[in-house]
Amino acid sequence: MGVFFLLRYNESMPTSKLNVFNRALAELQQEPVIDVNSHTPELAKLRSAEEMTRQALLQSQRWDFATKRTELTYISDYTFGEYTKLFALPNDYLEIWRVYDIDGQDIDYAKISDGLICDASRVFVEYVFDETDYSKYDATFGEAFALALAHRASKPVLYSDSKTDYIAKAAAKQQAIAASKAVGRSPRTWSQSTTWLDGRNNY
Repeated sequence: MGVFFLLRYNESMPTSKLNVFNRALAELQQEPVIDVNSHTPELAKLRSAEEMTRQALLQSQRWDFATKRTELTYISDYTFGEYTKLFALPNDYLEIWRVYDIDGQDIDYAKISDGLICDASRVFVEYVFDETDYSKYDATFGEAFALALAHRASKPVLYSDSKTDYIAKAAAKQQAIAASKAVGRSPRTWSQSTTWLDGRNNY
């Protein structure tokens, strides 16, 4: 292997797919590339994990750059259970963070396969969507994403449980840092033993 470059983010570095992937490669002790579509085994593993890793990270926190607010569309009355009205959820949501009425008051609700049920006549939601524009990511999220990608690819690339464990702890720590800088963040807490990347919530 040639010269190994360890890339670090700083607040002025623009976030791009290339620098996220190169940061992940650096954590995997691989040389940087000038094209994320280059044909290397390591990049192939990162590309295959990109969507799942991004969505899991976005879903884990109310990120300002990936948050939308909208009024839900009423579908019909609902005749089963404790709630009486059925609303359509946004097609692009990953996680619903808040459900409230026209007066801004939080309301009780449930998610079902057909949408969201509650008793309010008008329903508004705040939710996180799958933001795929890397230029919208701040430096701390870009770093967290890169380390998460590295964690996903570490076992098949490094064949080392100890290095994989080290990257997992670094990824969890960076996720906590990024989450702590999200304006309007949720009261969720984070620890280095988090398993957020092991799977996504099912609806």
